Amino acid sequence: MKINYSKSYLKFISIILIGLGVLMFACRQKNKPNAKFNSHNQLDSQNIKIHSLTDNPFKGLRNMALSVTPEQLRLNLPSNKTVVYGIVMDWNTGGVICTIVAFQTGDASMYLSSGQAYIGGGQHLNIHEQAISFVKNAQDYLKNTAFVDSMPLPDQEFARFYFLTNRGTYSIQESVSNLKGKSDQFIELMAQGQKLISEYREEIDKN
Repeated sequence: MKINYSKSYLKFISIILIGLGVLMFACRQKNKPNAKFNSHNQLDSQNIKIHSLTDNPFKGLRNMALSVTPEQLRLNLPSNKTVVYGIVMDWNTGGVICTIVAFQTGDASMYLSSGQAYIGGGQHLNIHEQAISFVKNAQDYLKNTAFVDSMPLPDQEFARFYFLTNRGTYSIQESVSNLKGKSDQFIELMAQGQKLISEYREEIDKN
């Protein structure tokens, strides 16, 4: 028991530290020059596209991601069970909301409420593989979620996950500050999302 608690505690600390990194990263990106925004579907074949507009695209891109269907992804899912084909993680750090999107196809995007949009990450092998892993592992957490017909942003310093399935959308939300007292399960789910953010940041920093 002591060993398990120690691992959970270390994961909790790492999540908080990464959260601070995301916030600092978002603030740094605000000072970068603006780039022309084309559309969510126009992906750069070489690099991740970084978009920052006067008219903040965050809400529209997030809504678009939440409404993607299996048919649009050209997925043929079984009809006899509920299958997660996409996951959207909204993380309200208190200063900015970071939304990370991953699909079963390996496609992935990251949006910041401060106005930056990072799309086309799935064309990079590290992001592609982590996106697939994130969605695959999300299937294990589905039993702890609730069916939803609305998809609000999380409260301050909360993380909310939306599981896109062939039978509707499910969700779970938890306070990041309370993670230490929760089961390893939610910590692992959060860590999966954090890993995808880290892979994205690594590719962005190369550009």
